[in-house]
Amino acid sequence: MSYRSTIASAGLVGWMLVSLFLTSGCENADGGVDAGGAGARRQRRPLPVATAVASRGEIKSYYRATATVDVDKDADVVARIAGIIGSIEVEEDQAVEVDQVLLRIEDAEFRLRVDLATAKRENLESKYNRIRKLSEDVIPAEEIETARSAFEAAKAEEELAKLSLSYAQVEAPFSGRIVRRLVDPGEKVTVDQPLFYLADLSVLLARVHVPSKEFKNVRVGQEVELRLDSKKGKAPAGDRSAAQEPLLGRVKIISPTIDSSTGTIKVTVEIPSFPEGTRPGDFAEVLIVTDVHEDVLLVRKASVVIDREEPVVFIAKDGTAERRVVEVGISDDSHSEILNGVEAGEEIIVKGQRSAKHGMPINVINGSSSKTPRPVSKTATPKKPTPKS
Repeated sequence: MSYRSTIASAGLVGWMLVSLFLTSGCENADGGVDAGGAGARRQRRPLPVATAVASRGEIKSYYRATATVDVDKDADVVARIAGIIGSIEVEEDQAVEVDQVLLRIEDAEFRLRVDLATAKRENLESKYNRIRKLSEDVIPAEEIETARSAFEAAKAEEELAKLSLSYAQVEAPFSGRIVRRLVDPGEKVTVDQPLFYLADLSVLLARVHVPSKEFKNVRVGQEVELRLDSKKGKAPAGDRSAAQEPLLGRVKIISPTIDSSTGTIKVTVEIPSFPEGTRPGDFAEVLIVTDVHEDVLLVRKASVVIDREEPVVFIAKDGTAERRVVEVGISDDSHSEILNGVEAGEEIIVKGQRSAKHGMPINVINGSSSKTPRPVSKTATPKKPTPKS
């Protein structure tokens, strides 16, 4: 190759490199990808976040357990005598009062037994009264005592006959609701045969077993929260709060002993009021307060993230995110106690915190102190289009 050809080739290569550089520069100015252009601008773009102010308040820790809701009182109402059912006075789901008649057994035979027992008692009573008026010289003392014993036995038989007659009328042992009717009119029943299942639905109970280490602050009368499985997610349209509204109960009974096999203590929770439609047998999440911290610093629970194996929050400060390592105390469903690392009044990033980095520019779009979006940080450089070269 001649000297002139070599020079021409080198010139062509140089012209191509200059053209490539200029083209690359124009694309970058217009928003293309390069090593130090758009990538850097993406890093400077403010991160949209929401904040909430750290404030002081009260927080409770809970022991959570699952329990079955049960009735306070229930019983199988059984037949006390054998016989034929004459009539049934109540039906299922009917409310009844204590001593209200539920069922009648045909009682003609039992009335006759009462009449016979009464006649026998009257006869022996008359005989005994005649004998005891005579002196011991005429009637031996043993005979008088025998007459008296016969009279007393006849009187007891009469009372027993009357009691059996009263059992022909089956009554409610307590106020409640007929859950199940187990017999029909005309059916022959035997002694101790169940006739109805009766339950007092005015008060419900939940029994939970609390670990002994969590037991120190549980006491009789203490308020307890319960969330029924059947009520979760069943709020009216547009009213989400109603679906999460907990039932309020109170500790009624605390077992005096610890179950050695489980290390737990049985706690009976009474639920005095509940929504219509609540049924025994439903499952419930039971939350028992085990500790209360008053006048402590609180932040949103979701604002605390684990970064490099440390609990941290990000503070919105001067248009940037500031990383703070914190020490967390107890937490509930929505808030966490902060023992150190944050001061009251500081704005904590509660949305966008998982994408935040220390020193990153941020744009607070829904802060705790303002409902309007905040201006973009001055440290951020807005992207401006430039003409292609």
